Amino acid sequence: MIGRRRYPLGDWWLGPWPAPYDAVPAIDLSAFSTFIVYQPKPAPSSVYPNALAVDLASSVINIADPGTNDGTTPVNPGWTAADGWIANGVGYVDTTVAPASQDETLLVAHTGITAIPEPAAFGCTGTGQTSVSFLGGMTTLCGNYSAQGAHMACSTSAVTGVSGNSLFVDGVDVYTIGAASGPIVRTLFLLALNGVTSPDKLVATGSESAFFWSRPAVSDEQVAAISWAMEQIRSA
Repeated sequence: MIGRRRYPLGDWWLGPWPAPYDAVPAIDLSAFSTFIVYQPKPAPSSVYPNALAVDLASSVINIADPGTNDGTTPVNPGWTAADGWIANGVGYVDTTVAPASQDETLLVAHTGITAIPEPAAFGCTGTGQTSVSFLGGMTTLCGNYSAQGAHMACSTSAVTGVSGNSLFVDGVDVYTIGAASGPIVRTLFLLALNGVTSPDKLVATGSESAFFWSRPAVSDEQVAAISWAMEQIRSA
């Protein structure tokens, strides 16, 4: 269902990357226990044509390692080649994997997530209120990671996520998160929060075009390079 061709410099999630990120070290997959990449939006051939998703089913294949940690869609979101996953207020993607610690990188490329109350671009909860989630409102992006919160002004169309104990927007470290507290016990959802009343905070408008998850976390400079590559897909 899915085909792969290599970008002349490398896969967008591994590197090496073109300038201005050509000096950033490429990723060695042998160092990671978990590596998940979804690219529901098939970018044009001139921009990272690695993942040629042709429908919703192929869009949830882990293109870094097909057949391992592929996603599922308990309730289908919309899908088009032009946008990737399209929010409809009921559909979401289950990665089938739960975060284990703050030593992870999770990034999502999203466009036009504007529904209120705060929808979850991705998220899950653990015991009590511990959670990892990114919630996009009309003008505010809110990230909660293991019971720690942060608020920042942010475009609703961006590449956002967490890496280590930091929140990132378009590859820039914008906030340092406090120490983790309590285990994460639920699998990570995209376009929704896997909460106590799962699913919760479903996204009603907008779309998601690419997702990256590594355990352990990649370096900050690799976050910047991967975020740049994801933005090329998002904005293509």
